[in-house]
Amino acid sequence: MISQDSKIIISVQFSPWSNYSGGAQRSTHNIAMTLSRRGYDVSVIYSKPWFDQVKTPDDLPYQIVWATYPGFNTKGRSFFRNFSPISVYWQLRKILHAHDKVIYHSNSEEGACVFLLKKEFKFAFLATVRDSNFPPRISKTNKTIFDISIIAIHHLRYFLQGLTARSANLVTTPSEWASQFVADVYSLPIQKMHVVNNGVPSEFLNYSRDHDKAQDGPIVYFGRVAKEKGIETLLRAYANIQNISNELLIIGDGQDLDYFKKRALELNINQQCHFVGWKTHDELGELLTTAKMVCLPSLSENYSLAVLSSMCVGVPTIATRVGGNTEIIRSEEHGCIVAPQSESELENAILKYLDGDMNVAVGIKASQYVRSNINWEKAADQFLDLYELCQT
Repeated sequence: MISQDSKIIISVQFSPWSNYSGGAQRSTHNIAMTLSRRGYDVSVIYSKPWFDQVKTPDDLPYQIVWATYPGFNTKGRSFFRNFSPISVYWQLRKILHAHDKVIYHSNSEEGACVFLLKKEFKFAFLATVRDSNFPPRISKTNKTIFDISIIAIHHLRYFLQGLTARSANLVTTPSEWASQFVADVYSLPIQKMHVVNNGVPSEFLNYSRDHDKAQDGPIVYFGRVAKEKGIETLLRAYANIQNISNELLIIGDGQDLDYFKKRALELNINQQCHFVGWKTHDELGELLTTAKMVCLPSLSENYSLAVLSSMCVGVPTIATRVGGNTEIIRSEEHGCIVAPQSESELENAILKYLDGDMNVAVGIKASQYVRSNINWEKAADQFLDLYELCQT
């Protein structure tokens, strides 16, 4: 077991409170919260533009260290994120000078320069790869010089993520699917790979669906408003259903928000389809208590926190057959899996869950399954075991 006098450093690009925030940032925060509450000394290295005033909660049980993101604003696709590893290197170096027993845990490409510290300092190094949407060139087995050049110019962060994974003692992914995929993409030995499922965000444990009120409630999508999230398929499937009384809510923000507002208008569903901005976990949890169903038709996923969250509250959830989704929704008792970009399959799934009796039964069983089997306490136990293994 990891001793309480060990210093645990966890890092990720951006932060849960940045303009751009996704599953990696929220997962990092949840790991840090869980370990800190167990009495471990935890610091998290987030990144932000030097002038950005990120408002963080006052009651965090862990310390925040800010690395510099050399851009003007935080965007997931920004080229400037590739330079954050330099600042993370210097922040980690300061910590290594101050502490003897250090465990470093990266969650993205921000750990790419850490291998330079291994000759000077002794520390455990665990890397978690959370990406799921790898460009096709990255996964090619026989890359040409042209492929490598394109990757260096347009997809540098995936190269840096590979560098991070190769230099770590061990590598984790949130799903079995991702473990095999990452091992293949980065030519990692399979014995170096381990799976640690994401836990459901703790806030959602405080909310349970009101199945009676939910029958007239909205059909909900929540997450980044981006084309790779399959929102186009959802809008088209919804538009195909005649005389549907349940409204469609698109909760979130992103680079394609204006595009999808225009598409709703073109599909003549703008009166029933409403776009609302980001919600806090508590606001979203409250809203989900009266949701008819959740549709998450993403084109790629690793191990979706959104799927976990909606199932936890007890909302029937429709997700796509990508990444680790089938490791969460393991049977029709817990939810529905459809093919990505299949308008007809999604339409049929929505029609199925409009049935009140099936809707309630699926929601209850989904909530029971997630609350009993998928949580951050179990994930923390696994991470602590892997930290110890990294030290040996």
